[in-house]
Amino acid sequence: MFFSSRKSRSTHLDPSTIIPRVKHVKLLAVPEPALACIEQQKLDAELQLPVTRPLAGDLLVGYVLSLPDVYQFVSRQNMLELRLDVESIHELALGNLRGLLMEVDVQDLVLFKAILTNQHLEACSLLLTNVWDQLSRQIAGDLLMAVPAQESVVFTGSQFFFSEEVGPDKCIEAMCSFARQVRTEEPDDALSDCIFAWIDGKWVVRGDIDNPLSAVASYFPAQN
Repeated sequence: MFFSSRKSRSTHLDPSTIIPRVKHVKLLAVPEPALACIEQQKLDAELQLPVTRPLAGDLLVGYVLSLPDVYQFVSRQNMLELRLDVESIHELALGNLRGLLMEVDVQDLVLFKAILTNQHLEACSLLLTNVWDQLSRQIAGDLLMAVPAQESVVFTGSQFFFSEEVGPDKCIEAMCSFARQVRTEEPDDALSDCIFAWIDGKWVVRGDIDNPLSAVASYFPAQN
């Protein structure tokens, strides 16, 4: 949906309210009713699409006006009205996000950890490179992450051993089991099925939460 609210409202384009939102690529699929409305009003369909940029795997970044009772996606038409381009709106939104997320908390769930923001912006934290650079230095091996829903980000290390009996494979499986449960319990807010790794300052797909061994195999290939 490009617009979701309990009631329709006209919106003033205030750049200070623009923040990024991490979304699934299905956001780009325009619903038939929206297409019909665009055609009926003789609007330029391209200009009504939300401004987006790829993130990694099945995720992209969109931009919204964060209002008291609504997130309204910033369209290409809005971007032109604000005299911005894709790069400048991204930097603007990131700056506003950093102002909202001055601190990001980490909850230790024993075999893996979770991000907490207390502002329903957990998925948006994926865009804060300084946070993930710091976390990756504190973890054993590559930092592996799953984001099954907007308010759920979990991670562990590719070489993290909880004990001699509980190594990376079991920790990754526990993280993925948790992610699958979140996806089941929060289908309307579901995001990605991917397992991502933080590599050289960006997210890279390493596997799938439905098949945790897909991530494990990239670090511990089967021996012949």
